[in-house]
Amino acid sequence: MSTNRTRDEIEGWLSAYMSEALKIDKAEIDWKKPLQDYGLDSSAAVILLGDLEDFLDAELDPTLLVDHKNLDSLINHLCK
Repeated sequence: MSTNRTRDEIEGWLSAYMSEALKIDKAEIDWKKPLQDYGLDSSAAVILLGDLEDFLDAELDPTLLVDHKNLDSLINHLCK
């Protein structure tokens, strides 16, 4: 999937989003850690997906967060 955003923009947005949602410092985010380990349940995943669609101004596959289990994989997919 190709977006109109750069990898740096997507990383920055996700870093800020996760930091605020988890109430942790951005430096504590492990990009390889499974999203589920951060407490991302189905409700939180739906909200994250919707907010990410708004940020990217694109419709995303509803299974995106199931198919890409960590932030690194997600970003790699979005930057293809």
